[in-house]
Amino acid sequence: MGAFTFSPMLAMSYFGETQHAYADGMGNVVPAQKIGLGSLDFGPRLSYLIKREGLDIKPSIGLIGSWDFKVDGAGFKSTELSARVESGVDLRLDGGATLNAKAFHDGLGVADRSYGGSARLISVCR
Repeated sequence: MGAFTFSPMLAMSYFGETQHAYADGMGNVVPAQKIGLGSLDFGPRLSYLIKREGLDIKPSIGLIGSWDFKVDGAGFKSTELSARVESGVDLRLDGGATLNAKAFHDGLGVADRSYGGSARLISVCR
């Protein structure tokens, strides 16, 4: 692929909690319960390195799918499937300074959407 970089991504997060049965201060019995929330994120990122005299430019784009699920007393349940588009550019000077800029649009396919971005400048002191 030459100056292209293809980076597949797969990540999973899960949080689970088990609560034992108990009686509250009024003598009411609260039954045991087990709950869990998770997310499976997957997708590719593509970048391209452009070398110039004294400067490397690396634009990138990615499409990340996100599948949310929960586990409770009723079993396993899929709750939401959405997507996130990310783009960015990295600039690296021969002197060592780096500028990173990124933007995203999250929530594709669902009602709640968000947008954002970030920028970072790293300078070398000599």
